[in-house]
Order: sequence, then C-alpha cells, then structure tokens
Amino acid sequence: MTPTSLLLERRERRLTQQELGRRIGISPRLISFYERGNRRIGPERAIQIMRAMQSVGTHPDGGPRAA
Repeated sequence: MTPTSLLLERRERRLTQQELGRRIGISPRLISFYERGNRRIGPERAIQIMRAMQSVGTHPDGGPRAA
C-alpha cells in the first residue's frame, strides 16, 4: 500500500481520516502521516487499513454505510 493508494482509496470510500483512524484505533494525524509518506505503512497496519475500508459499502445516494 502506497501513500497515494491509501489516500485515493479512502476518498473513494468517502471516509475521513478521523473515521478511518477510529476504525483501526489510531489517530487521524497518523493517517495523515501515512498519506503524505511521512511514516511507512507496515504490512500489519496495511492489512488493518484494508479490512477497515472493505467494511464500508455505499448507499444508492453515494454516502458511506457499514457493510
């Protein structure tokens, strides 16, 4: 998972940094560091992030919902 892929995937799923951080138990600031490439995304953290984002579906109106 690259910083750019994290940012694009999070935006595509309409998650805020705050919401994604809450889902995996880290601060929104750390999500920001990952997205800017200031911190390396380790393999275990990448798995946590992917699982958290996979649990988000989309309503017909385009808004996020828990799957």
